[in-house]
Amino acid sequence: MAIFAYVSGALFAAAWWVFIDGTVSSGVKYDFVMWLPGIIGTAGFFMINSTKPAQLTGGDGGFLGEGGGSNKFRVWFFLSVLVSFLAVIAAVWIKLDYGKVKNDWSQHPWTGTSLIIQSAILIISAFCFWGARYRPSDDF
Repeated sequence: MAIFAYVSGALFAAAWWVFIDGTVSSGVKYDFVMWLPGIIGTAGFFMINSTKPAQLTGGDGGFLGEGGGSNKFRVWFFLSVLVSFLAVIAAVWIKLDYGKVKNDWSQHPWTGTSLIIQSAILIISAFCFWGARYRPSDDF
């Protein structure tokens, strides 16, 4: 299972590398908005990995010391996945907005595509690391 943690780290680095390549390979000036899919995807990565699979099945205690926490963990996990997919939606929106409407990327289509690929790789990396943390014999 440790190999998945290494693969997840490599994917995480590759996602940001794709973003950097998309930035450097074009002469388009990046606004802060173009950084948002990566920032949101990274936040989703940490949100997803803040829960353990055992917490979703109801085997754990409460959320922050309260009782009946499995439902709260499920809601948190759902919101985490939602935030991760929000990064992909934002990347597609930015590509369409800047590429079609503003026609900024007509000469450099890789720039917008790199945002989508980065967000998708960040989701794969998050679930790869989340699965790597699962050990059936974990008691903590």
